[in-house]
Amino acid sequence: MFTVKRRLKGKAFQREFIKMKPIIAERDNHCCRVCGDRAQDIHHIIFRSQGGTNDADNLICLCRRCHEAAHGVDAKKIAKELQEILNE
Repeated sequence: MFTVKRRLKGKAFQREFIKMKPIIAERDNHCCRVCGDRAQDIHHIIFRSQGGTNDADNLICLCRRCHEAAHGVDAKKIAKELQEILNE
C-alpha cells in the first residue's frame, strides 16, 4: 500500500512553507548549498507552479545570487544540480 500526499494550496501551502524554513535553514547550516555563502532564501527545487511541495527533499538554502540563477535561463539544469547536492 502507498500513501498519496495531498498537495496543499494557497494559505495552507504558505503556512507549511513557513514551518519548514527554519528546519531547512538548520539542516543547511544557514549556508548556500551551492557556493557556501550565507543563505538568504529557501528555494523550491521543483517550483510550486510545477507541482513542487514543501517536503525537505524539495527545499534547499541558497544565497540571493544562486537563488536568482535558479530561476533564470538555466533553471532546469540548476534544478538537477540542486537535487544531486541534496542526494549527497
